[in-house]
Order: sequence, then structure tokens, then C-alpha cells
Amino acid sequence: MNLYNHFILEKWRKLFNTMEEKKINDFLNSKAKPPYSLGLLEDYGKKIMLLNGQLLTRLDAKHMVFASDNGICEEGVVIQNTDITRRQAENMCNNGATINQLCNFYGVNLEIHDVGIKAESNVIHQISKKSLGTKNFLKEPAMTQKEFDNVYTYGYNRVKKDNHYHVFSFGEMGIGNTTTSATVLGALTYPSININDLVGYGAFKDETVLARKKEVVNQMMDKKIYSLDAYEIVRLVGGFDIVAIMGAMKACSELKKPFVLDGYITTAALYALYKKDNSIIDYVIPSHCSREPGMKNVLKLMGLEDTPLNMNMALGEGSGAVMMIGLLKMFFYTINNMNNLSDL
Repeated sequence: MNLYNHFILEKWRKLFNTMEEKKINDFLNSKAKPPYSLGLLEDYGKKIMLLNGQLLTRLDAKHMVFASDNGICEEGVVIQNTDITRRQAENMCNNGATINQLCNFYGVNLEIHDVGIKAESNVIHQISKKSLGTKNFLKEPAMTQKEFDNVYTYGYNRVKKDNHYHVFSFGEMGIGNTTTSATVLGALTYPSININDLVGYGAFKDETVLARKKEVVNQMMDKKIYSLDAYEIVRLVGGFDIVAIMGAMKACSELKKPFVLDGYITTAALYALYKKDNSIIDYVIPSHCSREPGMKNVLKLMGLEDTPLNMNMALGEGSGAVMMIGLLKMFFYTINNMNNLSDL
């Protein structure tokens, strides 16, 4: 089922004012092009306007990167120095990372947030940290309930205070977060997806690390964490970046604001929310399918597997989501500057 057909389902009718929908349809169909000829761009553009309740002459977008460290790194699931989390987050604050250049190029407002970096950082936006990074979840819960609630609320409030934007997107920075994400998704999708199919290399190809990651994830499945509540699973084996993104996505749904989904880590956050309330999917715009092996299968469980961009990326930071916002901004520029059929 394509997105346009999805829009006209009864559950979408509850979200939108019927007269507003007609106005948007009339606007799009008045342009000097065949109806729906811009395909997914037209579908997504319509979704953004419907959720914002107005015709848009431009697209104002906000991208937030949540950075944190993961205690599971001490189990040999990464080859990088874990201090890279702090260094790269600070690099983002100094306009030196990939995500900076993408946001600069596409005109997307960018914020970097330290929600649990292991060391003190110079990141401007910081949670009031009670602990520096999560714990090693093979030995103890990754975070306490209080820590989970604190970080979730932080992500939630960051979106709530910026509700004038038309669309949001979220990224992450955290060495080891493909392991936390694979463990979260392993438990949440059990037994639909084979655990080993959810564990990939991450950013660097190393067979020893991959084997160790699979061992770690399977150890947690042996503890039957898949029988637990979705949020409890994230608390036990997830990362603060995942939790902050969950809060931010939840705020979008309450504000009826669309958000662009990025890669594997943000998909873990989304799927945890989806398991609690599948209406969260109404606010999602997919962007790309990363090269982590489990992502496409998890997206399929939510009906989001037909991603517009498939470029074998594994960068993180929300890079794919911002690229998608660039295409959406291009759509709004085009549709507002082209002639109407009546002008021909």
C-alpha cells in the first residue's frame, strides 16, 4: 500500500480537518503537473501540511543529536576508543562534523545534546547528569528507572519548547550504540526476527567484534528479557541516546508534528514506542535503510520498509534523515514556485 492510500484510511481521517485536506489537495492538484506525479515527495509533503494544518510556503526543520556513552563497550563490542563520543560531540558543536555540513547545506536548525557522555564535555546543551554513561548491561541494568525518566523527559521537553517547527528529525552519537540497539530490537521483535540477523558490524568491519556482539545479544536473550515491557527492555539494555529520542518522538506525536526517521538507533527508539502504541507511526516519515542487517526487517514490521533513500550508509548522527529533509525542502520550494495549470 502506498502512502497516499494510507492517508485516506479512517485512522487518518481522525487526525485532519476535512476542509483542510480538501484545500491541500486542491493546492497540489492546481499545479502545472500531472496529479501525484511527484510520487513519495508529494505524499510526504501532503502529510507534513496536513499535520501542520496549513499550506506551507517553506519547510522549517529542526534536527537534534543526542550523545551518550554505553557501558557495554567494556565487553569488547567496539574497536574504537570510547572517548570518540565526547570528541565527536564537541566537534559537532564546533561545526566540524558531517551532520553540520548537511544541516548547513540544507538550512536545517541543528542542536547537539549531551545526555550521558562518560566524561564532562563542552557540549552546550546538557542534561543535568547524575551518571556518566550507562552501565554494562551484562552485569547490571543499563540505567535506573529515575535515569530513564530523567533522560526521556529531557528529550520530550526539547521538542515541546520548539513546537513552531514544521518537521523534526533526530540523530545520535555514542560508541557502542549498534550493540544496544540490536539488543533492544532483539528483545522487542522476538521471535519474529532471528537474533543474529539483527547484529551488524556498525561503522567498522571487524569479524572478532561482530562475533562478540552476537554473543552479548544472545546472552541477554537467554535471560528472557523479551518477556518484559518495551520501556523496561530499553531501561535494562538500551542507551541514553535511545531514551532521549523516544521522548522526543513522543512529544512530536502529542504536538501532531511529523518527524523524519533516521537509521538503526532511531529505529530502535521508534519500535519501542510502537510496541506501546502503534499510533506513533502516523507521524513518521522514513528516510533511508542503513546497512545494519536488521533494519529493513524491523521497518517491515511497522510497514515502513519502502524507504526513499537506500545508500548503504552507517554514519549515524541523523545524516540520512537530514538528507531526506533536504529533498522535502526541495519539494516545498518547487511546488510553491512553479506555475499553476490555469497560468498555461
